[in-house]
Amino acid sequence: MAVKRIGNIERVLISECVKDIPSFSKIKRLFDMGADPNAVNEIGECVLGIVLEGYCSLYGANLRSGFFVPMLVEIFTENGFNVRRHGLKVISELQNGCYDRHMRRAIKMILKARRECLRRDIHTLHRCIKAVTAKITGKTKPQAA
Repeated sequence: MAVKRIGNIERVLISECVKDIPSFSKIKRLFDMGADPNAVNEIGECVLGIVLEGYCSLYGANLRSGFFVPMLVEIFTENGFNVRRHGLKVISELQNGCYDRHMRRAIKMILKARRECLRRDIHTLHRCIKAVTAKITGKTKPQAA
């Protein structure tokens, strides 16, 4: 599967997300305009990972709370952020931040979304195994009368 590289619209998205008080209406508009939450840079970092890199204090200067981080995670997941592919990398960035209650809440949100993906995958795999087993054994489900 081809991975989209970060373009100009994603750069604008990143710059809006790292502001002290991000405008969620602008962020939503950028997603509506086609910003890809799963776009990556040349070394494979996704947009949300770049946003959260040093979010609380970029290189030790201007320490701030992670208050907006859960809201950023929520808007990214609503707009198609792939937690299966990029979730653990983003969690790593969150742990490297100020690690306050807001960061822990964002980590919990990502882990919950990953758990739901895993549940869906297991359910699909279970149905496929049942179908294959039924074909191999020649047994089908009894039909209702």
